[in-house]
Amino acid sequence: EEELEIRTNFILLPDGSWVVMGQSYIPQEETEVSKLNGLLSTLVATALSSKYNISTWNKELVDFAVESSNSFGDEFSNYEATLSAFLSKSMPKINIGKNIYLLHLERVIQSSMTRTLRQMLLESLITYNRLIVICQMFSCLIVKRYNFLYMFIGFPCTPVGYRKFGSGPGCLLRFVELDSLIRRIEFGCNPQGCEITNYVAVAIKVLDMTNVPPERYRQWPPDVEESVYAAESDRKQKLDRLRMDKIRFLDRELRKENERIQRFLEEKEEKIAARSQKRTKGKGRWCEIVLVLKKSL
Repeated sequence: EEELEIRTNFILLPDGSWVVMGQSYIPQEETEVSKLNGLLSTLVATALSSKYNISTWNKELVDFAVESSNSFGDEFSNYEATLSAFLSKSMPKINIGKNIYLLHLERVIQSSMTRTLRQMLLESLITYNRLIVICQMFSCLIVKRYNFLYMFIGFPCTPVGYRKFGSGPGCLLRFVELDSLIRRIEFGCNPQGCEITNYVAVAIKVLDMTNVPPERYRQWPPDVEESVYAAESDRKQKLDRLRMDKIRFLDRELRKENERIQRFLEEKEEKIAARSQKRTKGKGRWCEIVLVLKKSL
């Protein structure tokens, strides 16, 4: 209720979501260039969401995130190299006005055949407030605020917030449920509507480095960083194994219960069939008795 009471620039869409469209049109570009600019504008939007309350964004802020993709240096002019630098925590700090922001990668979540995109988002958004989702042809920012989900798309979009494979403005969407958001990710990555099975989701924490003393975030020796990462990775793997064990246990119990119900239904059908057969035999025997009586008379 507090979120909805805030004066906003969002426009309500027919599917119950909201949108703020940018004003500057993104030209139709080659696939690799479009992917690169979409990713870079998503990174800027991530930092921008820390400076400005995302529920109060306007078209100027959407345009700022989109246009800032051109402010990165020549070393970020290739999509694969930029994605690799981002995932390896080698991206530069982002300046917005007088503020300096660092995008800290809290967790990188790889796609899994045993877990759908929806399951991953449900689990991840419980713990993390900012996620960048990257698939083969598309990337976007997801921000959780109260019971709302916000989604920034730095690609050309239609007026209802779906990716447009041509020229158009970027947009910021707001949702109260996950399915509408997932449909836009799936369409952005694959217009045919197939389920996405190959993606990376990155949990992001935005650090304001504007007035932080240089020694506060000093670099650790590589061996210490590796040991800390290994310990944390091991902990995460153990948690994932425990979660999978619980899922397998529930699956086994559910299978047993289904088998028990199936046996019960089969036995019930057999009893009904046997009872019906007895009645048929009883009727046949009674008919024979009647015939014998008629003959004797």
